[in-house]
Amino acid sequence: MSAEVSCPRATEEPALSEATAATDTLPAWLRHAPWLLVVLTLVVHMPHVIEAGWVVDDTRNLSQHAHDGDIAGEWSSPTYAHAGGEQGHIWRPVPATAQHLVATLFGRDPSVFRGLNLGLHVINIGLLFLWMRGRSNPRVTGLLITVWAAHPALVESVAWSSDVYDVMACTVALLMLWALDRYRSIVVRASWLAGGVLMACL
Repeated sequence: MSAEVSCPRATEEPALSEATAATDTLPAWLRHAPWLLVVLTLVVHMPHVIEAGWVVDDTRNLSQHAHDGDIAGEWSSPTYAHAGGEQGHIWRPVPATAQHLVATLFGRDPSVFRGLNLGLHVINIGLLFLWMRGRSNPRVTGLLITVWAAHPALVESVAWSSDVYDVMACTVALLMLWALDRYRSIVVRASWLAGGVLMACL
């Protein structure tokens, strides 16, 4: 009977991507790119947060509220109708609830609502950086995120307080991408996708 010789299997370790390995050779200032992006975003957007007044439908939707303090009502009534406006066909309970909470805590000032938009935008920058890290050359990733962070189209989303739903939808989308990368279970992935789509609709 011949002896069966078993060869030890080499342990499989995840290969370090070239993009990830390249971060070890980056200058210190590029390694701290997320913080630099946050500073850049604040510099670009903060003047609009502080100086600009009410924009478009912010006046009838946010400057005053017919049911101030009734946060639960954001879920049972159309958003604009609950605020006291004539246009009652839009129902966005999640953004309206977030705006109602910050208004209750800090008052109904334009800078308060734009601060909410800006805070969400900064969170989105961090989520985008986490998702893109290791996917390409760090310099390319940094450039793309920088352009995205300060693009004029996103300045509009931050400066227009009522447009907070766009910024929040972006947060949900980036969380979904992060979850798809992090989890391998089909059930978990499907749960994240279903929850993300539901939140985006609300």
